[in-house]
Amino acid sequence: MTDDESVAGDPELKFWTMLRDTNTRLVREDGFVWRPLASFARSDLDLPPVANGLDYLVSVVDLLVPDNEGDQPTSRNLKYAILHLDAAAEVLLKARLEIEHWSLVVGRIEKGTTYAKYKAGDFQSVGTEEALRRLRQMAEVDIPAEGDASLTALGKLRNQLQHYGLVATRETIEPVAAQVLDFLIAFLDDRLLPTLQPVDQARAENDMLHVRYGLNRIQGYVDTRMSRLADELAGLEDRTVQCTRCFQDALVADDGVAPATVRCHFCRTAFTPEDIAAEYASAHRAWIGSPRDHGPCDHCGSAETVTCRVVRVSDVRATPEGSHVHGHVIFCFACARPATDDYPDRSPEAS
Repeated sequence: MTDDESVAGDPELKFWTMLRDTNTRLVREDGFVWRPLASFARSDLDLPPVANGLDYLVSVVDLLVPDNEGDQPTSRNLKYAILHLDAAAEVLLKARLEIEHWSLVVGRIEKGTTYAKYKAGDFQSVGTEEALRRLRQMAEVDIPAEGDASLTALGKLRNQLQHYGLVATRETIEPVAAQVLDFLIAFLDDRLLPTLQPVDQARAENDMLHVRYGLNRIQGYVDTRMSRLADELAGLEDRTVQCTRCFQDALVADDGVAPATVRCHFCRTAFTPEDIAAEYASAHRAWIGSPRDHGPCDHCGSAETVTCRVVRVSDVRATPEGSHVHGHVIFCFACARPATDDYPDRSPEAS
């Protein structure tokens, strides 16, 4: 059965796939992502573990982003961002444990422990630290240790808030939140979402659109992640451009992962050279006017992977300080180089 046939035969999968794909097209324009409060066909609460964890993450980014006037999060927002982020981490880690086996989520297996009691919530579950240990040692899931310290710091903040009280500044809280968000996004992309059933994956990906957009507006997260990516992106400046999804200078052509050979190291979105050339042209058409014909690439002969008005990170860094004018090139996303050596740009401004 093909993917299209699978979607057509499952109304719920069809709904979430349609919603995800529609929001994918719209999110680049204004950041809005429509999220049904529960399943599209029901009015009662419908939050299985992954959806529940992602709902907490959506709340976190909504609480941490500056408001429409640019004002930073209030103390109340910071409080609930800490609580919801800690809850998100615990729920999502345990959701991955449950995929291995439900008993791994139970703190201690005792006489009378049954699956029926587990489904009813009649048990004591593991905490974040133990969930990480079991994922690594019992489920043999490869999880980098870089996030452990930030998860521990977050847990301490949460315990202070929940059981006593907390006196802390935004400058103390946001770096911890940024590092935990960085860890969780990587965990979701690499260790959790690929294991889900198609309908759960489509539903999760719709929430991830909202989370990724919100993360862009959390400057602490952006600074932390871009700093972490500095070594990874070093030496790639000539084939690195601004991503059309997250607007960070982290979209690298020819990353060697076929067939999606263009990948954003910030938001992890992957494209084929043909798809990103079309999307790049479409995303920039609103402000540059109708693009001139560019012809095929002089090096590989492809016309479908070429687009005008591309600004590479190397061009930005070569621009004199204080100038906003950058060198544009006709770029081939398949070759990861200017499509022609004759002239850098055929846009009206360059005529």
